[in-house]
Amino acid sequence: MMKNRKNAVLNSISRFGLALVLGLLVLTGNVFAQTPAAGTLIGNQATATFNDAGGNPRTVTSNVVNTEVDQIAALTLTATQTKTSSAGGQLTFPHTINNSGNGIDQFTLSVSQSGDFTFGTVNFYEDLDGNGVPDNFNPITTTPNIPVGSSYNFVAVVTIPSNALDAETAAIVVTATSVFDNAVLDSNTDTATVTDNAVINVTKSMSSNSGAPGSGPYTVTLTYTNSGNNIATALAIDDALPTHMDYVAGTGRWSVTGSTALTDANDVEGASPNITFEYVGGTRTVSAGIAAIAPGQSGTITFQVNIAGAATPGPLNNTAEYDYNDGASAVGPFNSNTFVFTVTSSPGVTGTGDIIADAPQGASVDFTNVITNTGTIIDTYNMTVVSNSFPAGSSYIMYKPDGVSPLLDTNGDGTPDTGPMSPGATFNVILKVTLPNGVNGGGPYIITKRATSITSPGTFDEMDDELTTITTNTVDVTADNTIAGGADAGDGLGIGEEVDPVREVAVNPGGIATYVLQVNNTTSVSDNYDIEVSTDPTFATKVVPTGVTVTFKDGVGGVITNTGTVNSNAAREVNVEISIPLGRAATSSPEKYYVRAKSPATGASDKITLGVSVNSIRSVVLASNNSGQVFPGGTVTYVHTITNNGNTIENATGAELVMDITDSNVSFSSVIFLDVNSDGLIDGGDELVNATTDLGVFNPGDSKQFIVRVNATLGVTEGLVNTSTISATITGDINSVGPPTITSITDLTTVINSNVTLTKKQALDANNDGVPDAGAGVFVSTQINAKPGEGILYQILVSNLGTTTVTSVNVNDAIPAYTTYNAAQGAVATTKGTASYSAGTTSITAAIGSLAGGETATITFGVLIDN
Repeated sequence: MMKNRKNAVLNSISRFGLALVLGLLVLTGNVFAQTPAAGTLIGNQATATFNDAGGNPRTVTSNVVNTEVDQIAALTLTATQTKTSSAGGQLTFPHTINNSGNGIDQFTLSVSQSGDFTFGTVNFYEDLDGNGVPDNFNPITTTPNIPVGSSYNFVAVVTIPSNALDAETAAIVVTATSVFDNAVLDSNTDTATVTDNAVINVTKSMSSNSGAPGSGPYTVTLTYTNSGNNIATALAIDDALPTHMDYVAGTGRWSVTGSTALTDANDVEGASPNITFEYVGGTRTVSAGIAAIAPGQSGTITFQVNIAGAATPGPLNNTAEYDYNDGASAVGPFNSNTFVFTVTSSPGVTGTGDIIADAPQGASVDFTNVITNTGTIIDTYNMTVVSNSFPAGSSYIMYKPDGVSPLLDTNGDGTPDTGPMSPGATFNVILKVTLPNGVNGGGPYIITKRATSITSPGTFDEMDDELTTITTNTVDVTADNTIAGGADAGDGLGIGEEVDPVREVAVNPGGIATYVLQVNNTTSVSDNYDIEVSTDPTFATKVVPTGVTVTFKDGVGGVITNTGTVNSNAAREVNVEISIPLGRAATSSPEKYYVRAKSPATGASDKITLGVSVNSIRSVVLASNNSGQVFPGGTVTYVHTITNNGNTIENATGAELVMDITDSNVSFSSVIFLDVNSDGLIDGGDELVNATTDLGVFNPGDSKQFIVRVNATLGVTEGLVNTSTISATITGDINSVGPPTITSITDLTTVINSNVTLTKKQALDANNDGVPDAGAGVFVSTQINAKPGEGILYQILVSNLGTTTVTSVNVNDAIPAYTTYNAAQGAVATTKGTASYSAGTTSITAAIGSLAGGETATITFGVLIDN
């Protein structure tokens, strides 16, 4: 008897697919491996951080580039085998096709013959239960559709001609060919030998084709038949069980002895013919020896097995091996059919949420959610938000573990996901919630996310991210001195308006009272503030005396209504200009003006009290100096007024009032328009003003609005400042008020540009030589197609489209799901700075450093699509 004989068919695990039994197919395979299925979209997006010319941190993301995975055909056909038969008999050769491509496929079956004789018939039949016996006798020539990673069992049944002679041999070559790609095929050779002696055939079956880890017991049946002409003796059968298919002690049975249990110790049992039976734990082998089998006699040997809890989902392939004496000599070894027991998958997932105690209004809050694959299969989990109690106006984005790369949709179903995760693996999803401005207190605020298995949509877990409360933002407006610079009560320190003005300015009619205020952000996050004025301390109405105008300017003279972003514990200078109209009566005590800084986002506010004492004076005034910014090739407009602030009619009998404009830099050109409809916009009804334009009579208090348009030449250097000088000249008789006068104002225009863009491109590199297939340097931002095993080259263009230098430029990218970093295509490269791939991770990083205006850095790296 054979002992400890190794199974001739090795266990194997297919690359994809659910291990299921579906209709006509016996499906085997792991639930998910890295090779992407046909139609999968491999997406990639890069992120860059940098500091702009003002030192402010910025983030920019690239476009997403997608590669669609094309279908490839692949298969394995098992197994080549040899059997014996008497003349006129039949032989059955079991075979299994495994679809190892990446898309659903069918396979055509064909056969060719060779040898000492020609088979009477050759037919293929389905063998869905894998027991080596036809399920029916309907011949097939093409398989059904076989999903990725799944298997299909069939048998080739041949008839030996009755005139075949002893010891003659003949063979059939069985070929399975992909319908998708008929250049892809595999073949087995089945050989039949004619004998006048005993012929034993052994088939193997189980009471079930599939089961979960930890399940059982299942009954294994070994059926033997003597279809020859002589008594067979010394039949020895060895069944080496695959790992995780465990023999159940004391369950051996023989059809001859019925329900009587066979011992596991190689004892001789039963009357003649007798049997020996044992289980050898060291080799996991069930061995049986039967003394004699008469012609035409059949029998069965059964035993039970359990599937271990540690079994990996996928196929457990099991083939018995046997030999015997055919009456003339010992023959064999031969193989039974290969029975495939599929260990079914067990998806599972857990997710943990995060709790953050508090955050200010307008802040961005990062929640870390840990996703764990608690199943027994490689799986991917879609991430969705199922409920959200955060205030209206909140926004959220999910990121990869680095917190800067957006979570992508790796499987093309339209939902961002974790990408493939091995059993027991964890993956951090960073949820970044940006809070709205203007909401404080309340809570707790909770956002609930769901991680859903793509292999089993009914398998999911939900996790809560909680922000306990939103804290209130505060601001303090002071005069001249910042809080950090020692402001005190005399400067308006503290919340709320003062009873008496903290600053008082005397001004003539037509003049401007100016004040320097500091808007101090006393909160732990940045904020911005609208600047408003009223003579009503409650601001129930925002009014100032008739004819009075109040203008707010930044520290360089630009007109503002909002401070812009003020960092935590920082201050922003605001200049207040209160323009007193002509005819305004002198005051015996200061008029009170209340200036308020109020955040449009968070509602944080403070007021300060200013005083104006009014005198009288006669003058024609241009208002007011201004400043702004412009991009190269762009334009900027400034709105001004010319006003008679005196009590004398100007530009009357014989008088002339004209306006003109000059630029300090030849790279700029400026013109003046009379804003006829006073809408602050240059439109069709507005009048172009030059040195000869008559502006008409100006009565006291009259004013006209005009617009200055400044044009910057394309290519002008960033940081260049142009001064546009607008002058108003009064000549002739001005009612003996004084000599001819020239009054002027200036508009300062600064060229700025801190415009960093990130452009992602890709190219197919099918042979992985580091050169795009379409030609050197040919990269596109559009979708491309590639096959498993082919390479993709990625190119990231980091461009400073502005003219000011940006600093601390860092680029982050990630190796997409279904691909691996491919050093064979060349190391990560950058035209500036340094770039690298972190081994064992998915991180591509590049430290570019600074980028001057107009400068571009290029980063390239390659990946290989899993195969």
